[in-house]
Amino acid sequence: PVWQQFITSSRLPTDFQTLRVPRHTLARLRESLLSVMTLIEGAIPQPSMALPPMTGGGPQGSLQDRLYNGLLQRKRSEEAQRFESVSLQGIRALTRRSAEALALLKTLDEHRFHSIVVKLSPDLRNEFVVMRFGELVASARGVAVAGGLLEALF
Repeated sequence: PVWQQFITSSRLPTDFQTLRVPRHTLARLRESLLSVMTLIEGAIPQPSMALPPMTGGGPQGSLQDRLYNGLLQRKRSEEAQRFESVSLQGIRALTRRSAEALALLKTLDEHRFHSIVVKLSPDLRNEFVVMRFGELVASARGVAVAGGLLEALF
């Protein structure tokens, strides 16, 4: 539900802005994401150097056929492992960015959210008030707004 929610309480940049999601919910979600990241870290496969058992060809198949089938099977297995690793690394990156965004929003809320939003440039403020959490995490606009929020915080 948080992924599709607007971040701020109002879509009008001139209104008093508050977070839509309570601070304790942000903290709880971040802790859950950190647990998922730990789980993902342990699930990323490491390349295996062991040859899979030779199959196909049976005892009657030639040695060349059995070797070819074994190498083909190994190649397919390594390719599947690479795809799985790349996929898990993408999920890990998205999870990490989500946890960072939640920590940023929690920090902003602890430091008078409205006063920080007011310090944004008019363009960034206009983008931020119509931005959903998923856009903050996974878009170039979100990166620009997060940078502006950090500058406004300091």
